[in-house]
Parts: sequence; structure tokens; C-alpha cells
Amino acid sequence: EAHLATAEEGDSHFGLGVIAIELGELGAARTSLERALVIFEARVASGNLGAGMDLAKTHARLADVALGEDDDEAARTHVLAALGINPDQPAVWFKLYQLALSAGDEAEARRALGEYEARKTRAEAGMAMDR
Repeated sequence: EAHLATAEEGDSHFGLGVIAIELGELGAARTSLERALVIFEARVASGNLGAGMDLAKTHARLADVALGEDDDEAARTHVLAALGINPDQPAVWFKLYQLALSAGDEAEARRALGEYEARKTRAEAGMAMDR
């Protein structure tokens, strides 16, 4: 674990963040995920476009941390960042739906739910084709 904590590998920091979320250690999760975010942002800035997907998943997990801390504004910021990078994430659309409902924004909630359902259906169809 000490190696992972000092490694400059975004996936290591991301993995530690996910584990910390599962353990309910939100401060540690935020620290690890924010470090992963910096690493992935640097990769994207240097032209590694594949790191964009890593950036999107990290924003999605930072949204989970923010939700756990009852910080809907930060959660929304991370959800929108994740969707801006990769809009084909049904679970992230569902998070936006929940945030919109909580904020009383029925129009955005309906739109997010529609996006969630459409992408979930596409993902399920893709999985069925893989069988």
C-alpha cells in the first residue's frame, strides 16, 4: 500500500480512492481521487486523449465523495465534468437526475432521467450482443 500511495500512477491513486469510499473514509478518498485527477488532467493536456476516460471516471467518483459529504454543489460540478468528457455513462446521468430532484429542478431531472434510460438501454443491448 505504501508503494501505491507514493506512486505517480493515476490508476493507483484512483484505486485507493475507490477503496476509501467503500470504507467510508471520504477525506482519504477525496485526497486520493484529487491526486488521480491531477495526473489524468496532465496526461490529457500532454495529448494523451485516452486519459480522458480516466478523467471522467475520477470526476464521477469525486461526485460520490461529495454526495457522501452532503455537498450537492460539488457533486453536480463533478457530474457535469464527467458527462462533458464521456456522456455515455448511465450511472452518472442517474446521479444528475438525483441531484436535480434534490434541487427541485424538474426539467433537468426529466432530461437526466431520459438520458439515463436511453444509455442504460443501449448498454444493455450491447451486453446482450456480447453473449
